[in-house]
Amino acid sequence: MAAETDGAGLGKWRAATALALVPAAATAAWGAALLAREPTVLGAAVLGGGLLLAVFHHLVVQRAIDRALSPQSRDLTTAALAFARRALRLRRIEEVGALLSTTVNQALGMLRTLVVVPEPGTDAARVLGDPQATAAAADDAYVYLAGHPYPVPRGLADPEAEPVRQLCQRLDAEVAFGLRHRGELLGVLLVGQGAGPLGDRELGFLHRLGLQATVAIANTHLFDEARGRARLSREVDLATAVVEDLLPAEALQRSGSVSVRGLCRPAAECGGDFWFWRPLGDGRGLLAIGDVTGHGLPAAIVAATAKGCCEACIADQGGREPPGPADILAALNRAVFHSGQGRYHMSCFVALLDGSRHEIRFANAGHNFPYVLTPRAGEPPHLAPLIARGNTLGQVERAEYTEATRPLAPGERLVLYTDGVVEALSETGEPFGDKRFRRALVERGAETVEALATGLYRTVSDHMGARPPADDITLVVAAFEATGGGAA
Repeated sequence: MAAETDGAGLGKWRAATALALVPAAATAAWGAALLAREPTVLGAAVLGGGLLLAVFHHLVVQRAIDRALSPQSRDLTTAALAFARRALRLRRIEEVGALLSTTVNQALGMLRTLVVVPEPGTDAARVLGDPQATAAAADDAYVYLAGHPYPVPRGLADPEAEPVRQLCQRLDAEVAFGLRHRGELLGVLLVGQGAGPLGDRELGFLHRLGLQATVAIANTHLFDEARGRARLSREVDLATAVVEDLLPAEALQRSGSVSVRGLCRPAAECGGDFWFWRPLGDGRGLLAIGDVTGHGLPAAIVAATAKGCCEACIADQGGREPPGPADILAALNRAVFHSGQGRYHMSCFVALLDGSRHEIRFANAGHNFPYVLTPRAGEPPHLAPLIARGNTLGQVERAEYTEATRPLAPGERLVLYTDGVVEALSETGEPFGDKRFRRALVERGAETVEALATGLYRTVSDHMGARPPADDITLVVAAFEATGGGAA
């Protein structure tokens, strides 16, 4: 039934095109009539024009229509449309290459169809369709094909196309077509010799197929990018979960007479800030805060390394005294130097809090000086920095640090922070700044450890408004409980 319909449609088209001969026949008849009455130049010209129109129609117009409406041409159009519908649903470039080969073989009877695509991250190129064939990613043929929008036959008489001829010769192909998308060459389609010669009709089919294959290959790249982003997102989520697990719980922590409250807000999915608190027994505990240069996944990995090093330093010492803050910083420096490979540095402050002696021993590796808030009856609290100096971690493989000791009376507050606090920007671009931070400390100096930590962060957050943080923000407050067991 379908064949009958196609035949009837073709007959109607041919009958319609035959009507186009009527003007030519009428012109010729008019010229003949003029000549019959009297031989004149006008009559001869009219007759000759009519005959020329008839010959042109027969030799050019009718043949072109017959060729376009032939079953073979309609089969190529159908094959190209079928390829486009299927190729745009594929997700791997190998699948596009296989479908392309099948389509060409079925439509033109050509047994060798290859697609050359660059191999990501290497100087080689893959040849889809022949696992034994090889191609180089750097080939002058690609340069020529990138600027040529049509299929290039192997025998093209163009000296500049010589690299294409050599490529076709190496891969046993007769025609090459550059698969270009938005000015970028995604690959090369190579087709071998079939049962018959490659005429305009076959080259036109390959041109159309190549354009459709280019879009399909571009789709596979987009799909790979989306899949890669999803995989990276899962990896970042895992890294974020690991880093968050490394930080102490965001709740008031008590150990003997010591109370500690800290919070960390990363600027990216995972941050380069870290803080560390670990009770050591006998009323003592180790407190540390650090800030890796930059933020994001690499900084988070360095911060995680530092936290692991802190854990290792205070692991079971077999009854021996744990190392002091200076020795811990020296060990952290080596760990950061090797994990960051010299590209990432870290500021860090380490303090050993001794509740029985009400004092702290501390050392500093290029970190912001912490503050001690001392309450005064009827007056604003007194604010004093804890000053100790040393090189940031990771600059050199070995570094030495000095320790200092300071009494910390019950009721005094020790406040540690990272750069993200004072560098937080408002919606108009104004930094929070050291002056505003010190004023907030004095205004809130009489608050409990819990209220002081959360209140300081709320003050910084209010300053930023709707503007997201440009750097990680970490705040830690520690204190010895007041005599008589009052809440710190």
